[in-house]
Amino acid sequence: MSDTTTGVTPLAFRVSGNERERFFARARERGMTPWEWGGVAGGASLFFWGVGAYNRLVRNRAQVAARYAELMGVLNGMTELAQQTLSDAVTDVSLQRPHADASHIAACWRRLSAASTQASVALARMQEHCLLPQSVEDLNRAWQVFEATWDELKVSPWGLLPEPVRQQWHEQRLLSQPLRRAFNLTVEQYNAAIAQWPASMVAHVFHFNPALALQES
Repeated sequence: MSDTTTGVTPLAFRVSGNERERFFARARERGMTPWEWGGVAGGASLFFWGVGAYNRLVRNRAQVAARYAELMGVLNGMTELAQQTLSDAVTDVSLQRPHADASHIAACWRRLSAASTQASVALARMQEHCLLPQSVEDLNRAWQVFEATWDELKVSPWGLLPEPVRQQWHEQRLLSQPLRRAFNLTVEQYNAAIAQWPASMVAHVFHFNPALALQES
């Protein structure tokens, strides 16, 4: 199966020490000349090194995806909280407020609905392509708008967000911060791995491209 992040199919084998020994034993049995032996040994060593380097890069890439999955669970919780707050409050608020305020309140809820929906879409797209720069940029923009919209509701003069909801948001936001840092650290390690020579040659051949970090909340 190809990797959805890069479209590269991971190598489906591992090279063990016993396999290398059997390979060189067969070469010795053929009675090769020193020049032939040197060429075979050099080519085999390069091949085995390349497989090892590729597999290390695949593991680095998998670690990035794992760290994002942990972060996504918390961020999805924040978008779900916004949608639930909207669902619970919009009808009651529209009935309780004077007509002069109703249009302003409705506009606030519409902005929150649009922002949380866009953030959810960006989170899902990022899950499929967490190493693509465009996915990271889209999520950074969508999340910035989402948090700004929520903060706007917090300071609105109509008291739209109950205190328990504010506290739950605050707790989830705090929980997301170390997970963001962990994801960004893993991205840094991945970028360092694909840039380090000679592994960078393998990265170039198999399209391991640099990734972007998420903005700190």
